[in-house]
Amino acid sequence: TVKLALSHGCTFVSEPAGLFGWVDTGVDTDALTQRMLDEGYLLAPGSLFHARRPPSTLMRINFATAQDAEFWKVFARVRG
Repeated sequence: TVKLALSHGCTFVSEPAGLFGWVDTGVDTDALTQRMLDEGYLLAPGSLFHARRPPSTLMRINFATAQDAEFWKVFARVRG
């Protein structure tokens, strides 16, 4: 998953470890979440993890479930 995320333009906010990792997508993850949902993928945008829900380019990924190469292809396409 780390290699897939990096190869599709994401950067990690901190060293990947454990079950979850934070990536900077470079785009508003609220909008990205809607575009991914339109493609059949459910994401949790970074704003969900803040009390005030400010716009965010961060996204928390689950390493166990984000290993699908097709997910990352769709992600790269809709991210723009």
